[in-house]
Amino acid sequence: MAAPTEALLPPHVTLLGQALTPSLQRIEAQLTPRARLEPSAPLANFAEVAQETLSRFGDSSERLVGEVGRLDAVVSATAVADAEVHRAAGRVEMVLDELLGSYAALRNLQPASWCAEGHELLLAALRHPLVEIRDWLRELVDTFAGPAAAVEKHRPPNRDQVTLHLALTLTAPPELKAF
Repeated sequence: MAAPTEALLPPHVTLLGQALTPSLQRIEAQLTPRARLEPSAPLANFAEVAQETLSRFGDSSERLVGEVGRLDAVVSATAVADAEVHRAAGRVEMVLDELLGSYAALRNLQPASWCAEGHELLLAALRHPLVEIRDWLRELVDTFAGPAAAVEKHRPPNRDQVTLHLALTLTAPPELKAF
């Protein structure tokens, strides 16, 4: 007899978790601290580069919100073709690559000493949403791979039913609260 907590997901939802796994691995690799491999030449116009990077990161973040909405539609559907699942995961991956590219480019800058503190602040501000996205992706992938374990993890005491909320929530970086 199967345990009452056994949860079965439609095949397209399980496939979506598998298709999102490379994105999770990519973001985890980028967020792993490491030495700067090839720093750029010293920057004198850091404010200009910072503004451009923030703008690009903001645009990509907005596109990610749209792609997360499309993922929700895929998960909520009764049945979805494998090709559509892979397209949805691919669109998320493309936007994540943009976000990670902005972060990597900023991380590899070598600003003038007078703006080094601003550089570190901006890095922290971009890293924060990437960490939140990574954590959301990890929860999504883990839940779709092992729904019964996810239900048990989130089950309140003495409750038979569990509702899992896998929403992406982005918050303001704490480093920017002083501003």
